[in-house]
Amino acid sequence: MKSSRALALVSLSLTLAACAPFAALRPTPDLLPSEVARLGDAADRYYAAATPTEQDAALEQARKVSPEHWLTAHLEAERAHLQGDDNSAADALLRALGDLSNEVPTLHLRMLAALPRSRQVEDREVALLEVLSTDHPSHEVRARAAFRLALLSKERGEEARARAAEQRLHGVLPLAVVGPWDNDHGRGFDATQPPESGVDLSASYDGVLRKVRWRKGLVPGPAGTLELGEQLEPSKHVLAYATAVLELEKGGRVELRLRTGEPFKLWVGGALVAQAQDAGDASFDQFVVPVVLPPGRHRVLVKSARRDAGSWSLLLRATAEDGAPLVGLAALEPDAAVPPNVLPLEPVDAEGRGQQLAVGAAAYTARGEAFLATWRRMTGARVVRVKSAERFAQALPGSMLAQLNLYLALAGADEAGRAADVLARVAAGPAVSLPRVRWMQARAARVQGLRQRARTLLLQLRAEKATALVERELAELFDSEGWTEDACDARRRVLELSPGEDGAEAELARCEQQLNHPAQAAGVAARALASRPGDGELLRLRKTLAVLDGELSLAEKLSRRLQVVAPWRLDSWLGHAELLERLGRRAEAMDAARRAMALKPDSAAAWNLLARLQLRDGDTRGAVASL
Repeated sequence: MKSSRALALVSLSLTLAACAPFAALRPTPDLLPSEVARLGDAADRYYAAATPTEQDAALEQARKVSPEHWLTAHLEAERAHLQGDDNSAADALLRALGDLSNEVPTLHLRMLAALPRSRQVEDREVALLEVLSTDHPSHEVRARAAFRLALLSKERGEEARARAAEQRLHGVLPLAVVGPWDNDHGRGFDATQPPESGVDLSASYDGVLRKVRWRKGLVPGPAGTLELGEQLEPSKHVLAYATAVLELEKGGRVELRLRTGEPFKLWVGGALVAQAQDAGDASFDQFVVPVVLPPGRHRVLVKSARRDAGSWSLLLRATAEDGAPLVGLAALEPDAAVPPNVLPLEPVDAEGRGQQLAVGAAAYTARGEAFLATWRRMTGARVVRVKSAERFAQALPGSMLAQLNLYLALAGADEAGRAADVLARVAAGPAVSLPRVRWMQARAARVQGLRQRARTLLLQLRAEKATALVERELAELFDSEGWTEDACDARRRVLELSPGEDGAEAELARCEQQLNHPAQAAGVAARALASRPGDGELLRLRKTLAVLDGELSLAEKLSRRLQVVAPWRLDSWLGHAELLERLGRRAEAMDAARRAMALKPDSAAAWNLLARLQLRDGDTRGAVASL
């Protein structure tokens, strides 16, 4: 058993070495039971620590036992994060993920995705994701790695790699969509609309503005995600339904896996099997709904109740247990005929199912509580985040990290008063020496409008040690005060400290534009696009700069690239139509406007643009009809 595990680790290490620039990891040595116990004890001591000094001692103990072990790397990532060094934290997480004995790889993938990092670290991440998405023994890890790899590769302009990663996401169900209906103040969540009584894809219904019909063949976003906000209007305080059909060769357990950031209800075969009024932030496979289905065809219906912030997206997969490919599954078109029977299915706790994390040998330990609290804070609904954080804090009443996790959970749940009290208690002790804690204080002060206090804290941190974390926060602060030159200087420092960091170049380009430095802004955006040719945000920014500078030929080239990179976005087509109108090519502009209307039929902006083009073309009757 040991030799086969060692060979697997050697194989992974050799594969990683071949995927430069990721450095090969040595296989983790097999540890004696006493060494395993000492390593676990070091991790538990780390999470129970009341001071940074105690944390350092626990980390040093882990390093002495096994510096290459994933748990040691995990602790190093935690420590680097507290020191405000996101790149070192990301690098340590990559080392943890490269260890096949890792007991919480899904947690590490989620932590890694949340970290800002340099292009160099990102390159290593992409190489590792490639390996994890094909060779990791866990189907869930493979799928999560493939999803993340598809997103990153698309942005980096690596289309072949992105397509290959998307193909590894098995069980994605094509959706038809209808809506929107009213959901003002969330009242639509429990209001019954016609699709709940039976799905008829030929039917039309009274929507929030006009008659609505089912639409299929919608353009998906990255990794198969359907961006409902780009397809429906209005797209705030409304709800919509999506439906899919799956066919099973054999009956058995099926896991329906949903990615959404909105409250939802889910029916299978006419039976309500899951619902969640607080979905939390959208994350891959965040809701897992197990059902037992007989052979044959089954219709799935999802109700998505839109709030007023964030993206409105949906991704639905069908898998076997633990995310394994479902043998004998056929993902049919949504209009496929389905027998009108109602299945006797029992509802499950969707909000609870969505935040599960297997922690292996760490169960019922301090580190296990920490793993679960971190996972739920990053993926769970607000109430789940807070309850888990409170449990962690109660289990380890003297733990500095438990209190920091509680602060983050409360702040994320908009419990500002309680969050402020927790942070004040933490900062009153030895934890105040940690850069991350003082950064939290500065951010909280900025949000509360205490700009002078925020500036004092951040400038003190800058004087002690320059980090991209502090420079990012200073840039936000200077922007809020209207100090654009200082904000630009801070954004330049971010790129000096974390070269090629995703999003940092776009922020600097916008800052240069605000300073009326068009050449510098265009130069920053162009350099960023050279390494991220699939970044839609950068493309839109560079196109805007080209238009402002009168470089309409370049703007048109960038605009056409946007249609390839982000065909699901309304502004990819509307912006192109407006540019063509400016170039005097009204016929082509009308074609682009109609493409926008096909994407989002109720878009007022698209109809107004078409009417304007028709009017300029002398088609008064057509313009009036469009309005």
